[in-house]
Amino acid sequence: MSVDIRKIKSFKQLYVATNNILVRFEEMGNTAPLDDQAIDQAIRNMDELIEMLPLEVPVLPINLKDAEDEPVETDSNKDVTILYEKSILLALENWKFLVWNHVLFLFKDLAVKTKYVPLMLAQAERCITYYADGAYWGEWGKANLIRYTNQIGWYASENEQDPEKLERAFLILLRGYNISNWYNQKYIKYTMVRMLIKLGREDDAYPIVTEALKRNSADEDFQGFKNDEPYLTWTKEVTRREEEAKVQLEKAYQNFLLLLKEEQVKIKDQFVYPDHPLVKQHAEILNLIKERMVAIRLKRMYRKSGWITADHTDQDTFILEKMSIEQIQEFEEKNAIHLPDELKVYLMEIGTGGGGYTCYGGDMEIYDTQWDEIRKPFPITPDKIHPINHRWNIKAWVYSDSTDWKKMGVFKEEDDMKALFGLAPGTAITDGCMNLGNSSAQDELYLIMNGPFEGEVWVDTLQYGAEVGGCFGAATAKQLKLLEYLAESLLAKYQGYTEASDQGAWI
Repeated sequence: MSVDIRKIKSFKQLYVATNNILVRFEEMGNTAPLDDQAIDQAIRNMDELIEMLPLEVPVLPINLKDAEDEPVETDSNKDVTILYEKSILLALENWKFLVWNHVLFLFKDLAVKTKYVPLMLAQAERCITYYADGAYWGEWGKANLIRYTNQIGWYASENEQDPEKLERAFLILLRGYNISNWYNQKYIKYTMVRMLIKLGREDDAYPIVTEALKRNSADEDFQGFKNDEPYLTWTKEVTRREEEAKVQLEKAYQNFLLLLKEEQVKIKDQFVYPDHPLVKQHAEILNLIKERMVAIRLKRMYRKSGWITADHTDQDTFILEKMSIEQIQEFEEKNAIHLPDELKVYLMEIGTGGGGYTCYGGDMEIYDTQWDEIRKPFPITPDKIHPINHRWNIKAWVYSDSTDWKKMGVFKEEDDMKALFGLAPGTAITDGCMNLGNSSAQDELYLIMNGPFEGEVWVDTLQYGAEVGGCFGAATAKQLKLLEYLAESLLAKYQGYTEASDQGAWI
């Protein structure tokens, strides 16, 4: 479709003329009587601009100082405004709203309100129709919608008495309120408080007041509530209820702890193979693992209800699958692999799976099928790990060809990194390792299957580099072996991973 150059020229001329009217209005402000004729002319011009649409151009730069100018979209001139085909209609409709709204801001007399409030509110509702629910409008669109809905809510809370009309205005206001923030759109929060009080919904209004004063105790909009008797009475009652709720919650929690203790007692020494030498050897730590699993599972079940009733959803995440002695023997024979004793007894008495027990929801599984690599000797020996200023003060292995450690001053220039960390050609650091899962949802955890570190759990953080101490080494400050590592991981899960993360990379 061809572009109508004459129409575009006329559009620009009328746009600039309209802007000039409004610039003069802004300059005068309320220092002189309102020039109704000028405002009416500006609105008529805007209606004429709307009638000229569409212009069939994707972008229309307009020099507000010179309608004959032909600026480009990238023009940095502050006098150039850019109109876009996809939003030009809304921009013009919004312009009309802003004009009427600004008149009401500057002039408070009854005659002005009588004429301009209905015009402004009708235009606000018209503009709202351009915003479909759930659509993405960008920050400009959000700010506009909040402004429209705020004005409808404000004037309804101030003047409307009809319950049905008030409820309708509230629903419109709510739409803007729900996308607002406490920074540059705080004004709609105060409007919502006024509206809710007008509707007799103080219990919904006063929490907004409390949040506002908590954010800024000197907030001018909400200062009056500091001495408002109904609000103060409400806050006292809320405080009383909160204190009472704390007492009840603590009572429920103590009852939960009694239940937890009873359940933990029930599973103590309840083993599948109580007479097996490995079970006898590791009975204490196995009991601890089972006790902590019970604690995690019951906490998950009871916490949501305030420690009162059990929620049995998601219980499948706690399912564990044990292996019999015969299955373990068959597994070792089939894969020509020797499983560390602690892994064997864990499989016999606890089992794989149970993602609900881990810090990041991953199941404890025997993932590896690369048995050829697992059968190989673990290549890292005690002489190949060294202090690297690790936050746990452990020795660890790093890449021998990395120069960053010397740049950071961890090693001296004369240190021979290959002598310190070099491995035999053709070896991989994960030879002789079984993957256990992940820590922090991304750091690989390994069970060392043989050699001097057999049974220890290590973590690979090499990808982070020397700057943050990336290395391959023990997954815990205490260099724990499998069963103790799993017990401490369970404790971290129960107490909160963040609180325990300074002592280990937990599964």
